[in-house]
Amino acid sequence: MLSPGSQGIVLDNPYNCICKLLDGKNWIWWYVSIKNMKDGQVYTGWCSEHRLKKRKGDVNEDGVIDISDAILCLRMSIGLDPMNIETADMNSDGVVDISDAILILRKTVGLN
Repeated sequence: MLSPGSQGIVLDNPYNCICKLLDGKNWIWWYVSIKNMKDGQVYTGWCSEHRLKKRKGDVNEDGVIDISDAILCLRMSIGLDPMNIETADMNSDGVVDISDAILILRKTVGLN
């Protein structure tokens, strides 16, 4: 096993996939082969990282923009759920309201 701070080079990265975990968060997984520069040993294994950028319209941050995002946006607009300006404010006016929910709905059917 490579110890923290070891020197190594990536030999191969043949697999790359995005996996949706049960908690709804998205993780990127990849399989790598790494050669240790000190002893020449080759190590292989899966690596992962939660690094998907938030995007406007994906209000529930599940990686998909769909009707559930529009519903959550509506709930935010009337104060039932805390606001998430970063993902719900579709028109960038600084508030989450019904116009943002309509823009999300339009996006789900391919109009935006």
